Amino acid sequence: MNHLRPLSVGSLLLAFSLPGLPPEQELEAIEQQGSLITRRFEVTTESAQQSMSISIDGEEMDPERMRGMGGSSTESMALEVLDAVLEAEDDRATSIRRTYGEVSRSGSRTSPGRDGEERETPLDAASPLNGEDVLVVVEDGEAQVSLPEGSSLEEETIEGLTADLSCRWLLPEGPVEVGASWEIDAAHAQDFLFPGGDLKLMRERSEDEGGWRRRRGGALEDLVQRGGRGGMGGAGLALAGMELEGDIQATFEGVSEEDENLVRIVLTFDLSGAKDLTEDMDGGEGRGFQVDASDREVALEGDGFVLWNLELGRLDSYEITFEVSQEDSSEMTMQFGDESSRTMERNSTVAGTVTSSATVSAE
Repeated sequence: MNHLRPLSVGSLLLAFSLPGLPPEQELEAIEQQGSLITRRFEVTTESAQQSMSISIDGEEMDPERMRGMGGSSTESMALEVLDAVLEAEDDRATSIRRTYGEVSRSGSRTSPGRDGEERETPLDAASPLNGEDVLVVVEDGEAQVSLPEGSSLEEETIEGLTADLSCRWLLPEGPVEVGASWEIDAAHAQDFLFPGGDLKLMRERSEDEGGWRRRRGGALEDLVQRGGRGGMGGAGLALAGMELEGDIQATFEGVSEEDENLVRIVLTFDLSGAKDLTEDMDGGEGRGFQVDASDREVALEGDGFVLWNLELGRLDSYEITFEVSQEDSSEMTMQFGDESSRTMERNSTVAGTVTSSATVSAE
C-alpha cells in the first residue's frame, strides 16, 4: 500500500508557482479494450569483484593459489512485448494477449587465467518465449498468466512471469500536489531489476564452467577456482529472488518541461537483503566435499525518474540507476580418501551498477 506524506510549505509554494497545474493531480492507469501497447525494458549490469579471501583450516590461502578467480562482467537484457487488450472493465484490462517480440541477454565475464592472461566467457542467452504468445487474465484484482490453446510452450516456461506490466503500482492512491511523496513496496525493486519476471533466459555452458567440480588430479585450487555467476569464483551480481527490504520513495515533481501531457515522478531507493543459499548450492556429495553454509548480503542505493502520461493514463518511460554491493560467504568440508577432512571458508565482495529503463507506446 502506498502512503502519502504531508507536504512542506516549500512544496505548496512550488505547486502554486507552476502555471496551468491544478493544486491536486489525479494520476491514473487506464487500459481500454482494443488497445495495442508496446512495452520495452532494458537492464544493463556492470560489476567487478572487489575483494576475496580463502582460508583452509583457519590458515589464509596464498593469493598465488587463487589466480584465475574474480574479474568483472557486463550484461544487457532486453524485453519487448506487445499487449493486445481483448477485454477491459473500469479502465483496467481484464484479458490480454501478450506477444513476446524480443527476450535476450548479451554480455561477457572477464577473469584472469592461470597463465596471467584474461579469459572471456560469453553470457549471451535466449529464451523460448521469443515470438510466443501468452494470455493474461485478471480475476478479483489479480493478474495471472496462462497458455493459449495450441501453444507449443510448456507450462513451466510461464512460471514466474510477471503478469501485470502496467507499472500501476508506481502511482499514489489519491490526488497529489507537487512535492508530495509516497512509499512504494520494496518488493517492486525486483520489477526494475528483472522486468518481466523469470524470462527463462538460458545459455549453453561449457564443461569447465559453473558448478563446483574437481578436475582430474583433485588439486585444491582446482576446486576453489570453479564457480558460476555470483558463486565461488564469480564476479557477477546475483539479485534474482532476493527479498529486499527498505525504502522506495516517490515524489511528484509536476508537469514535464518537455511535454505538458507528461508528469515527472522522482524515485529514490535504499534497500538491503540477505539470503541463506546453503540449500540452493550445488552440493558436492559423492565428489569429495560438502557445502556446510553459504550466505549472501546485498545493499542497493539508487535514484531515477518516471514519466507518466496524464492524457493516456499509462507509463511513458522510466530510467533508474542502482549502485549495488554484494557480500558472499561460504564454508565447506572437503573429504579425502584416507577419511581425513579439511574446512574451507571463503569471503568475497562484488560491487556494480545496474541501469534499468523502459519505454511504452500505444496504438
